[in-house]
Amino acid sequence: MKFAKSALFAATMLTAVSASAVEVSGNVALGSDYFFRGIDQSGGAAISGGFDASF
Repeated sequence: MKFAKSALFAATMLTAVSASAVEVSGNVALGSDYFFRGIDQSGGAAISGGFDASF
């Protein structure tokens, strides 16, 4: 029983350590010419962005 409690505690601590190792990055782009499948979709300037999270 004591071994099971120790193993559960160790697994919980390892999960907590690995969960805190998250890398987050972001990007922003400004574009003026936009083509979708060969058709011009330019209606003016456009801004786009995104976020990436790595575990």
